[in-house]
Amino acid sequence: MKYQPVSVCIAAHNEESCITQTLDSILKQTYPEEIEVLVGVNGSTDRTAEVVQAYSQQHPEVKLIELDEKGKPNAWNVLMEEAKNNYRFFVDGDVIVGTDAFFQMYKKIEEDKLIGVGTNLVPVLEGCDLLTQAMAPPQGPSGVLCGRLYVVNNDRLQERLAEQGIEEMPKDIIHEDAWLTIAIGRGNWDTEMQADVFYRPYHWSEFSRVHVRYIKAKEQLKEIFPMNYLPTTKNSFVTRNTHRVKKLMGIPGMVPKLTSLAGYAAKRVAFTVAEQMAKRKVLDSPLDAWEISEFSKELMPWKFFY
Repeated sequence: MKYQPVSVCIAAHNEESCITQTLDSILKQTYPEEIEVLVGVNGSTDRTAEVVQAYSQQHPEVKLIELDEKGKPNAWNVLMEEAKNNYRFFVDGDVIVGTDAFFQMYKKIEEDKLIGVGTNLVPVLEGCDLLTQAMAPPQGPSGVLCGRLYVVNNDRLQERLAEQGIEEMPKDIIHEDAWLTIAIGRGNWDTEMQADVFYRPYHWSEFSRVHVRYIKAKEQLKEIFPMNYLPTTKNSFVTRNTHRVKKLMGIPGMVPKLTSLAGYAAKRVAFTVAEQMAKRKVLDSPLDAWEISEFSKELMPWKFFY
C-alpha cells in the first residue's frame, strides 16, 4: 500500500494545560509519511495560542491558526480550507493519540474505500474519583465519527456533500461529529478498533450539563436530516434491565459490582436532571463554548502510554 502525506486538524479551546501532550502524541506517530499539523485556536481565554506558537518554533510542521469567530463548526470549516493533504485527521486538543493510530486508520480507510474512519475510545481513569470512574463510559467505539479522533478522505467527502447540496458545515451545529456522520451516511464510515485515542471522562459533576448538549444536538439533527436521522432503537423495560443484570453479574467481585450499580444509578439521575434542564431551557445556548473543569482536563502522564 502506498501511503500519502496527511493533515491533522485540531480545534483547540482553552487547552493550555494539555495541548502540548496532544501534539507530542501526534508527532510520535509511526505513520511513514509527512504529517502536517494545523491548530485552530478559537475563543480561548487562556494561553493556548502562546503555547502552540512556542511549540511550533521547535516543530515547523505545526502551524497555529488564530480564529476570530468562536465555535467548533467554524474552526472545522477554516481548517478544512487550510489543510493541504487529501487525508485529514481531526483531533481534539485534550487527548493522547495511540502511537500507531494514524497508520491503522489510514490503512482501513484505503483498504475499505471509505469516506471516514473512527477510533477506539479509551477513558483514562487513573486519578479520577470513584464516582467519576463509576459513571465513565467503557472503552469502545462511538456511535458516530467521534470528534476526539477521526479521519476523512476529503475527495470522497466533498463528492458526498456535493450530492446533498452541502458546501460547508453550518456554524450553528451543536455536535459537529454527529452532523458529519449523518451527512456521510452509515455505509461510508467505520471504526478501526486497533486505533486508540486516550481521553479523560467528564467529571461526575458535569454529566448533566454535557447531556443537555446531547439532547439539543439530537433535536437539531432530526430537523436537519429528517429522512436520514436514525433514532436509537428502544428496547423494552424488561429487555434493558435483563441485559443490565447479566452484565452486572458478569463483573467479578462484590465491590466492583456495587461500584457499577452506583455509577448506573448516578447516571440515571444526571440524565433526568439534564432532561428537565433541556425542557425548561435553563441554559442560554448549547452552542456557546463549554468550559470543562480541570477535573476533566487533568494532565495525563506519559507513563500510562509509552
